Amino acid sequence: EPLGFSENKGQMEDINGKSAPYVLFKAEAPSLNIWITTSGITYQFFKMEEEHAEKSEIERELKGEEKKGKWHRVDMILKEASIKKENIISGGSVTQGKIDYYLGHCPNGVFNVKNYTKIIIKDVYPGIDWVLYTSPNGRIKHDFIVHPDTDPSQIKLIYEGSGKLNVQDDQIHFENELGEITEGQLLCYQGSESNRISSRYIVKETNKKIKRGFSYEVEIEIGDYNKNETLIIDPTLDWG
Repeated sequence: EPLGFSENKGQMEDINGKSAPYVLFKAEAPSLNIWITTSGITYQFFKMEEEHAEKSEIERELKGEEKKGKWHRVDMILKEASIKKENIISGGSVTQGKIDYYLGHCPNGVFNVKNYTKIIIKDVYPGIDWVLYTSPNGRIKHDFIVHPDTDPSQIKLIYEGSGKLNVQDDQIHFENELGEITEGQLLCYQGSESNRISSRYIVKETNKKIKRGFSYEVEIEIGDYNKNETLIIDPTLDWG
């Protein structure tokens, strides 16, 4: 089944079991949760302990067992962006039927939760839309759509979390003991992918100290292009 973005209609909760309204969507891959939030993307790597991994959630709940395992988290924050629920356009085929939830923090039920293959969030920066979508090969892609007469240098990304990060050949790669993600080759174009615009990442460490982790700010330097036409900035996500 292809990856899809499941909307948060109140059923998603934080680690304290309380409602998490700052989470907009969730996508799930093996040993990886991907949360789309009002700040950006949170990647949550996990590995369950073997004795628990084989049991279903219901079995564990009936026996009063907690989930046990290891967790690592990396955030990609859109610095000074405005990611608002009211600016979201959800689309693409619904990847599975509607789902209903009955949970401790929403005992009356949350109904008709849908999965989408594409999300457009308008004006995360003035004149710049953020698009997240799943590709047929099961990968997640995210694009910035820079509309005419808009300054793309508004886009600044902060990567922080556990593990380490490096950038090589305009690919952002971060890893920890539980997994790794590579943001594929940076691709900027106008009209069609064949009309490429030169671009590169500029990466600098922030002064934020994270225990056994990293914090970097990433800017995208873009060469000459036609300011009267839309510019697409397009990395792909790969994980292992």
